[in-house]
Amino acid sequence: RPCDAEDLIVLGDGIAETRSGRTVAHVATLFMQDPAASGLPNLAPATPTMTADLVDPSAEHPVDMSQGAVRFLLSEQEINATMGGVPADVAALNLDDLRHLLRDLQLCRKEGNTQRFETQKRFGLRKAVPKGPGLAKFKHKVIRATLRQRFPRGTVFMDRNVLAHFIFDSLPLDAAVDVLKYRQANLPEDGRTVFPISSDFICGFKHLWQAQQGVASSGDWSIQRRDSPNLPPDPSIDDFTEDDIVGIILTCAPGGDRFDPDRPTSYSTVMSALPELPRQWVRHHHKHLRELM
Repeated sequence: RPCDAEDLIVLGDGIAETRSGRTVAHVATLFMQDPAASGLPNLAPATPTMTADLVDPSAEHPVDMSQGAVRFLLSEQEINATMGGVPADVAALNLDDLRHLLRDLQLCRKEGNTQRFETQKRFGLRKAVPKGPGLAKFKHKVIRATLRQRFPRGTVFMDRNVLAHFIFDSLPLDAAVDVLKYRQANLPEDGRTVFPISSDFICGFKHLWQAQQGVASSGDWSIQRRDSPNLPPDPSIDDFTEDDIVGIILTCAPGGDRFDPDRPTSYSTVMSALPELPRQWVRHHHKHLRELM
């Protein structure tokens, strides 16, 4: 949460407290102008927008608020919400191993059981890599472990309101942008790492931007500032006909990582692959996807 600089005392080792006595476990700083002007050491070069970095825990460093530095306090609860819940065998891996494990999980998704057990043996995991929905959950735990090692004291972007307003401030006024391309080109490393490509986050800030999802992939998102002068009407399930939905299912279904073309695919798997609005359309017009099929 935002905290006036004069009210914050850095005690060391990432621990800080406010003058009112509230102790917090993690400290991060967001610089809106030139971070070098704050006097804090070891910061990345300034960007055209903002640069986020961690406070040096070795000593007290007063922040000159006239230079646009805002210091955020991240509670242990906020840190654990983003980086907690990691199995001990995964948490014990070093950063390079975690990155290689993430790459192996992509192979597990494509190549099946043999790769799952090979990955378990290679990284000394207690259990084989899960399959199906369990694979995605396990991948998220590996990402959490990576975040914990890469940003041990957290980052301001773990506060999704901070991340959303950073995104809004750097969006062009007159055009929609592809979310994946935007993330790669406009966010610092900590922002890219914690940016969730999920409908919950992307559709959760409708007062800031309009979200549009492509029909070919559930991960194909674009966003446009809500105050854009040429903003199109908001998408709706009423934009689709039954023929449209069947066509989208056919576009999503053949081949790819999700569906094996050589065997039947469950209705639930098909539903999970559909973009958000077509999925809402099916739920609105049918009790079950089976009725449409």
